[in-house]
Amino acid sequence: MATVSYTKQLESYKYYLYALLLYLPTIIGFNEVWFLVLVPVVLVFERAQILLYVEKLRRKYVSRGSIFGIILIFVILLFSVVNKVLNGNEIYCLKDYYSSFYLFPVTLVMGYLLSQKLVFRLILVFISLEIFVGLLEYFVGVRSFFIPFDQVTNVITNKSLLYESRVYGVSYSSSVLAYKILVGIILIERIKLSKAAGIVVRIVLIAGLILTFNRTVILVSLLYWSVLFIQYSVVFLTKKDWRTHIVSLITFCCIGLSFFVVGDQFLYQIGRGGHQSDNVNAPVSWKKDGDQGGEEIKLIAESPKKPSSADFSCREDHANDLLSVDSINNRPLESIIHSLDSVGTSGRKIIWFNYMAFIWDNPWFGNGSDKLLFKSWQQRKESYHLVHAHNSFIQMLGNNSLLITFLYFLFYVSKVRLRNIVPIAAFLLYSCGQYGVFWGMSFGDVFFAALLFYRPDSFD
Repeated sequence: MATVSYTKQLESYKYYLYALLLYLPTIIGFNEVWFLVLVPVVLVFERAQILLYVEKLRRKYVSRGSIFGIILIFVILLFSVVNKVLNGNEIYCLKDYYSSFYLFPVTLVMGYLLSQKLVFRLILVFISLEIFVGLLEYFVGVRSFFIPFDQVTNVITNKSLLYESRVYGVSYSSSVLAYKILVGIILIERIKLSKAAGIVVRIVLIAGLILTFNRTVILVSLLYWSVLFIQYSVVFLTKKDWRTHIVSLITFCCIGLSFFVVGDQFLYQIGRGGHQSDNVNAPVSWKKDGDQGGEEIKLIAESPKKPSSADFSCREDHANDLLSVDSINNRPLESIIHSLDSVGTSGRKIIWFNYMAFIWDNPWFGNGSDKLLFKSWQQRKESYHLVHAHNSFIQMLGNNSLLITFLYFLFYVSKVRLRNIVPIAAFLLYSCGQYGVFWGMSFGDVFFAALLFYRPDSFD
């Protein structure tokens, strides 16, 4: 009996370790290298499950869909390796040997093995605790207790606009914390909590949504809740199963009523008080030109003093300069980007244009399966700022090419089922405006993989 009790206790403790190692890379003082610590830990503790799956594979007890997925993974890796060897970045430093596709199969394995109820409950606890830290930061009037900002940058001076008073919690930015909150919003509908705990956690997540005020996360969350409300309403009307989803239904009704009451204020906050900035730092800036109303926006490249190539870091050496629309001179893409002139995208339009222009010129090999980055000169800091695509799909195309990207999406589509389509769609919708998934391995990628292999028995 003592042995059985000890074994169960060890089973419980390992999930605490998994959750901690999964969350650590997202907070200040740690980095993505800690994901690599997670991998051997999980493989050691879950070796019996891995060996069982390998034995099933050997005896052909797995489904055809699983075999098709495994073949696709090998084809993706093979094509990516060949693409990197033939078309990848030149080797300037040790990091140049690495590419994110190496961690693609590892991330899938981690997502499958970590799709356990206790792991996700613990992640929800960590997210909730970080939101409480954010609440303290907001009431004290600082963005972060942990990042060494200068006084002007760290102090919150304008609380009338939520966009201007975003807090960081214990994350590197408000965007990172907001993404974790979105993960929490998705996870809480996948696992069962007591009614009291469910209400408390949902209130905390909504508070975090307001404190971080990431507009992409807010819009995706609202759409996600709307779809769930329709789903749960259909279940209630057809099966009279009100007990299962009553907390979620009440929460969604309250959210809908709140937005109905404060609709004008919500639109004012989403529009940042009518101020829509599309500035991108030098060497590119947005400058208004044209008629008296200043409605026409023209992109003008700047040429500040830059360091010599000898001063570049390894990553900056491979990155291209962020250029203006006029500098690139691609008429079809220019018409597309100018069609978005009336939309405020916080500088994404010029970033997307540069990525699309690169893809236009390199459709079959991309960036040789290496991560494509652009660099923007920061005049104030006198250093380069590396920019990713702020869109997972454009980033993947820029990295890999049309063919390899098609193989990736063929794999993901093959794993979509009715039970996981809504949370997966939420991740993908978020990734249209942010670099949410397809990093190789990240906090979001692991949960995206976990929902691909979603097993209701692991959560219920």
